[in-house]
Amino acid sequence: MSTGDSLPRSSVLPVRGAQLAVFKPGNESDDLADADVTVADADVEAIDITERIQARKDTAQLTIGNDDGQYTGDITSGDRVEFIADTPANRKRAYSTDAYGSGLFGGYGSLWTGMVRSQTPERAGPQDATLDIESQDWVFAKCGFAQVYDAFEDAPICLPEEDPNAESAIVNTLLRREAPAIDRSLLGRCETVTDEFSNGQNLLDVLGDLAAKADAVLFSRGRSLAFVPLADLAAKTEIGPADATTHNVRINDDDLANVIRVDGGTDFAVDDAQETVSSYQTVTDTNRILHRISTRKSRLARIEVWTRADRSEDADGIVVRLQKDDGGQPIAVDDTQSDITDPTQISAEFLDDDGFTTFRMSKHTLPEPNPWLIVESDGSTGQEIGVDTSSVPAYRAYFPYPISVRVESPASQREYGRREDRIKDDGLQTFRAARDRGDAELRHRDEPRRELSFGARGPDAHTLQAGEVFDAQFPLEGAVGDHIVIQRTISYAGATMTTDVTAQETKSL
Repeated sequence: MSTGDSLPRSSVLPVRGAQLAVFKPGNESDDLADADVTVADADVEAIDITERIQARKDTAQLTIGNDDGQYTGDITSGDRVEFIADTPANRKRAYSTDAYGSGLFGGYGSLWTGMVRSQTPERAGPQDATLDIESQDWVFAKCGFAQVYDAFEDAPICLPEEDPNAESAIVNTLLRREAPAIDRSLLGRCETVTDEFSNGQNLLDVLGDLAAKADAVLFSRGRSLAFVPLADLAAKTEIGPADATTHNVRINDDDLANVIRVDGGTDFAVDDAQETVSSYQTVTDTNRILHRISTRKSRLARIEVWTRADRSEDADGIVVRLQKDDGGQPIAVDDTQSDITDPTQISAEFLDDDGFTTFRMSKHTLPEPNPWLIVESDGSTGQEIGVDTSSVPAYRAYFPYPISVRVESPASQREYGRREDRIKDDGLQTFRAARDRGDAELRHRDEPRRELSFGARGPDAHTLQAGEVFDAQFPLEGAVGDHIVIQRTISYAGATMTTDVTAQETKSL
């Protein structure tokens, strides 16, 4: 889009009219006529909006006239608020034509879609009162309220929602489960396969981590979340000194790192196994399966046993135990007090129908190699266990090991010297997850960050949005080529509006 040929360049945009439209939770309309509360132009006193990308919580400060207390109690936490203004830069039809405020968002693009957080009524006199509202970006606020308890292995990071495999992608799945109100039509194709584990992590933080792994840009548009590969973003316009007021380029190495160690959580590997199932054997609280596990490790973190579940009303659960050897047999098979660690029991409803069931063993230290595996039920009814032709149970015994990887960039070290950093994240539960995190950090941090900041002076600059790419042409300041808008600040007051932009070299994002 280019409007610079038809409208004068100015750092201040005239605003013919402005409104705040407030929609209560459950009101999904975008038509101004359906708003639950409308703040008229005369009452919109000041708006300051800061929009950013990559899981940053965008904010807006809204000040409205409230002399008669007409808005007190009508605008409350959780409301969706839309700021609509008639300016030469954002009108969807020719400026100063047609009736203001008709149709979808009154015929204008909404400059802010936020969620109301706090409200402060303030009065300086009988006819001098305001209502100050703090608002967060609606999409990022929704994500910020959700907690993720989920695990993905060998899954693509993100796919377009219309893709037949979208249900397997991590971002699509998380939004569908945790934030279904967010529109997913702007999700891009990031087919990078990774592992992702979260035990109560904030959804917005998870999405930010995934964006880094995928070299993707995360931003909002209204009620839609955009997750788009950086490589898919093309420059929409050229911006140079004529489109900007005072401008500067800040080069800083605050986040520079070229040797990064990533310490994750704990992963597990098979130490001993027998995976053949030829028949089934019923175990009860007295009829047990005994087998000696071949291991010299100090701990067995989990044991998988092949089960064929009986789910009848009085069905037993299965108990897995470990004991040390005593002359070729368990030391005291009937005595759980002689077990190496606490018995692990799983009730019938959670047993696999015909496959491996995982029993997680509490922390322990094996007193000697090759402990005895004891498989029994917690009653006399029993459950079936898969065995081979020698009546050896089908099982896998896993040992734990810490996850730690190190990545580095020799080229960056030669250019800027050695810069080390360490990341500790117990949520990284596989080597691939840890390496993907380290590689992503290294890609984005092996060079100093170059940020171009300027005040918008032309419609092309005023219409730039967070997450958009433009061709920067500031050769005297060393800012040339594709830059992405990482922050946009809009200030409205007195029927005028200004825009400030901060952008970063696309290759260093």
